[in-house]
Amino acid sequence: REIIMARGPNGQVKKKPRTNKRPLTHKPRPAAPNQVAVPTIWEIFDCRINDTWEDTGRASIMVLRRNPRLDDYWFSAFLIDLSGFGLKDGFERPHVTRRYIDRAIERANRHAMREEDPEPMNYHPCSLDLARELVFGGIE
Repeated sequence: REIIMARGPNGQVKKKPRTNKRPLTHKPRPAAPNQVAVPTIWEIFDCRINDTWEDTGRASIMVLRRNPRLDDYWFSAFLIDLSGFGLKDGFERPHVTRRYIDRAIERANRHAMREEDPEPMNYHPCSLDLARELVFGGIE
């Protein structure tokens, strides 16, 4: 009986993959309770919306939550097209500083000035109920 071994493009015998992997003997350690917290229970520190959302049909919402135990913030942003597309974009940034939302507004203003509108976007505080209504309405 003849044994045929597979050979690679250079003519050398290919090695067989190892199949005897060791099983996991330990459970992964959970994170420390003061490092991981559910951001939905953090209080809303700041919630802002662009001032032209009713006129343009595009709402840009920024929410900043504060950890009650640490000086730690959680930033969330949403872009909603009210003319029919709904929620177009949403992202979160954990563990940011209070200045992060000001920088995010500056970046949004620079982006808006590059696009079509020469006027900078102004953000003003909004209620959490309005933000929820727009975001969940955009998802539906």
